[in-house]
Amino acid sequence: MRITKAFWIWGQFNAEDTKFLNLIRNKVYSNLQGPRFDVHITLAGPYLRLDKSIYDSMDNYAKTNKSINLKIKKYTFEKHFYKSIYISVENSIRLQNIRNSLFRMKKFDSHSNFDPHISLIYGSFKESVKKNIIINLPKLKNNLLINKLSFVDVNENISQWKIIENFELN
Repeated sequence: MRITKAFWIWGQFNAEDTKFLNLIRNKVYSNLQGPRFDVHITLAGPYLRLDKSIYDSMDNYAKTNKSINLKIKKYTFEKHFYKSIYISVENSIRLQNIRNSLFRMKKFDSHSNFDPHISLIYGSFKESVKKNIIINLPKLKNNLLINKLSFVDVNENISQWKIIENFELN
């Protein structure tokens, strides 16, 4: 059963890449309607609560680790509501190491398949509509840079994704 009210850890992008991703996302939103959220890659969660120790651990991790370069694969889509249209990302050793570090800070369901991606819209749309939108999206960059990790309070029941704390990577 999916947990709809919890905390998650997102990777967020530098200003240049955020601007680029927002341009793409806005093009998707000009054709479709869905709930609004900041562009991100989900790295860990869900957590039912966050305590002081994970804040301290995350602060220390951010101070001692560099920004993360993501290798971008392609635009794609699924029938899944939260992966309606998205950008697939290579599941690199660096990304796996970050997840392992986050898991050591506070356990989460690491057994679920990790499929790194950047969602552009959430929703249920016809496959033909998704294909048509993807064809008209701009060419992707080869790489995007994550320069901060964020704690996010998620309540899917009311379409809320609220960033509660950012941690700038070194």
